[in-house]
Amino acid sequence: MFRHNYAKAYERICAMANALEELGIKVGDVVGIMGFNTHRFYESYFSVPGLGAALLELNIRLPPADLSYVVEHSGAKALFVDDLLLPMAETLAQQHEFEFFVVMSDREVETNGGRVAMLLSLLPKATSR
Repeated sequence: MFRHNYAKAYERICAMANALEELGIKVGDVVGIMGFNTHRFYESYFSVPGLGAALLELNIRLPPADLSYVVEHSGAKALFVDDLLLPMAETLAQQHEFEFFVVMSDREVETNGGRVAMLLSLLPKATSR
């Protein structure tokens, strides 16, 4: 279980927004997300739109061809992905070129290449927006 207060959530949301800005996310960009109802999902729900970008919630129950269609037509620039869904995201990345992934995990995970940012390495940069 993960617990924190609104001040800590705000700090993490700002840190995530700052990190995304450094990675190149700007107003009008689309960022996909594949995840579960966790604090990381909650934080991305505010940090991405806080930059003026759109957060595209991807339904993980859709077949891969349908997910690919949605991502391709959205023009998603990046993808947040829960570490448990990384194999699904890597399959999706074979059909759509994301500029980078952000793996939502509190532990290091192995990936099959590409530009990958670990969420835990992005968050220490907390500053107010």
